[in-house]
Amino acid sequence: MNKKHLLLVLMLLSALPVLSQRKYSKDIPTLVDAYQVWSLDKSSKAKQTAFLTAFPKNWYDFRSIYDHYDYRMDGYDRLYKEAHNHIAALTSLDQVDRSALAGTLIDLTYGSCWDADAPNYLQDVLHELMSKEADVFFRELSKRRSAQQFDFWAFYWSGLYENQKYQDEADDLKERMQAQYPDVTRGMVLACEYYNGSATFMTFSNQETATLTVEDASAYDYQPEFPLSVQVLCLGKMQWPEGYPEDQLISADVHFEIGRDGSLKQIVCHSESPEVKKELERMTAAFPKALPAWKDGKPVACSCTMQVRLHKGQLKKAEQEETEWNKMVQSEVVYVDPEVEAVPSDGREAVVDYLYRHLPKDFSGSLIYTFKVQTDGQIADIECIRNSGVDQVHKKQADRIFKEISKKFRWRPMQVHDKFYECKMTLPVRDRLLTAADGNN
Repeated sequence: MNKKHLLLVLMLLSALPVLSQRKYSKDIPTLVDAYQVWSLDKSSKAKQTAFLTAFPKNWYDFRSIYDHYDYRMDGYDRLYKEAHNHIAALTSLDQVDRSALAGTLIDLTYGSCWDADAPNYLQDVLHELMSKEADVFFRELSKRRSAQQFDFWAFYWSGLYENQKYQDEADDLKERMQAQYPDVTRGMVLACEYYNGSATFMTFSNQETATLTVEDASAYDYQPEFPLSVQVLCLGKMQWPEGYPEDQLISADVHFEIGRDGSLKQIVCHSESPEVKKELERMTAAFPKALPAWKDGKPVACSCTMQVRLHKGQLKKAEQEETEWNKMVQSEVVYVDPEVEAVPSDGREAVVDYLYRHLPKDFSGSLIYTFKVQTDGQIADIECIRNSGVDQVHKKQADRIFKEISKKFRWRPMQVHDKFYECKMTLPVRDRLLTAADGNN
């Protein structure tokens, strides 16, 4: 099953405010109108058919329409809160062609992945419809390729914890359907064994616990960076919200601004759960300072959204790994050097190349420069501490180039554990070639 589609969906979520205005400008009003018209006359075959026709036909459309939060509007798209009503309506379409209904739902789950809210509602509806019309679903599944069949069953059985009711249902379906649909039944049994409970954790382990999206990212020369990934920071600093069910997925967005000094400001979590909102805002406020975004050679503020998708199992696993790591460190079984030296964000090679291309061709001798790498990525206090055989004309040219470097390249500061620190660097320049840094002092 191609679960890589999930990553694509997560990456595209940040672009959905634009996509919803472009691709779905016609589809969403049609769906809204079809549902409202059907609501006034639920027994009409024509109106039921119109609603089914307007309903999303693939997983990308489904998630885009029902599972999108737009922090700039400070609320979910208008159909997010309608997801439950729209999906539940599928169980009331008793006048539509049964094969068309089953086929639509089977095609919809191709490339899918279980998640909270709309995907969970859809899974519940599939189980309800299957209990009444298994023969229709199996017949339609038999017309699909094996991969599409397995995607359907993988979504159908997925859950955070093993569900005995699912296993009982699978046993019943196998007994009833294997004689007529042996291939479909074989895939169903395998998917239930693989995805009912334990396999879901495998799915989520491939999913980023937290991802960061920078608003108007293309406007900056350098993107903001934390000392550690937001996923590691979340797992290390989060506590399970008190009172929040341990068998439910946390799915929320946190919007904040990273200031010019790297501090986090205006932290707002968008969640319908007060417990989740409170904890994620506390957790984010505990993040270390970030390396700020850069534009035109200086640090600037930027707005970000962090998407958090986390279940209790991931948090427990991270806690266990942290405990084991601390045991090793304390026992001195491993040696841990907590310092990560400062480096240019573009890599040393970029600075070497810049110096090489801009130093005079007849440059000879050597110079040694020192400078500070500050926590905002700027370099300051540039000083030539040694001159060996370089004339004053070439010395002034080298000084000018170093000043250009301070504006052109952002540096990633020295890092100790999960924080950035200011440090002093030494860089020698010899015969037009930049020698590797001698290290941090």
